[in-house]
Amino acid sequence: MTGRRGRGLLTAVLVAAALGLAACGGSGGTAASTTTTTTTTHAGGSLTLTQADNGRTIGIAVPGQVRVDLPYDKASGDIWQLASGGPGFSQDGEPTFTANPGQAGQGIQTLRFTVAGTGMVPLLLDYAPTGPLTKPPVKQFRVTLHAT
Repeated sequence: MTGRRGRGLLTAVLVAAALGLAACGGSGGTAASTTTTTTTTHAGGSLTLTQADNGRTIGIAVPGQVRVDLPYDKASGDIWQLASGGPGFSQDGEPTFTANPGQAGQGIQTLRFTVAGTGMVPLLLDYAPTGPLTKPPVKQFRVTLHAT
């Protein structure tokens, strides 16, 4: 447990340092704006995404099958829900939940999607209570699929 927390803290420190360096690169007192996008091309028409893919652009051949495995905590009352997808993009069935042995109420939620259209397809999932969204989601998972 402390190993994960330590890595998370190290990542946060490195991101903060990178943002600080980027801000110093501006001219005339204006901070420079940087956007980091990692593109991974996936051969074949199916892929599995995890929390590590959050914020990435990923290539997929059409027609494609996308599986998203994200952690959930049953006690929170929140689940991952499709907030938006692009044209030619649809959810396949209901999400499934797999418990982590030895971790009461915690596990992996799996969502499945089909990509039928080509282009840049945004996928946004909200981690929030079921029903109408009345406040900002607790967390979000966002990827862009480059469907070819």
